[in-house]
Amino acid sequence: MKKMLVMIAAGAASFSALAAPTCNAPEEKWVSPTYFEAELQAQGYQVESLDISAGKCFELKGKDKAGKQVVVYFDPETTEVVDKK
Repeated sequence: MKKMLVMIAAGAASFSALAAPTCNAPEEKWVSPTYFEAELQAQGYQVESLDISAGKCFELKGKDKAGKQVVVYFDPETTEVVDKK
């Protein structure tokens, strides 16, 4: 029984580490996704997709300046990075 509880706890911890961040900016204050995508490209990102995450953040999937595959979450109002994987 203890072994099962440890496995469940470890699984829950792993899941929470994978969960996307939450952004709280009201949608009327968000920057335009089209404008932001162009800004990301100007910064050297290769944008494969720019979506809205379940937590209401901009979610970039693509490559950084070094060509490394990344998933980056941005605050849609300030465009600051809130998480990077």
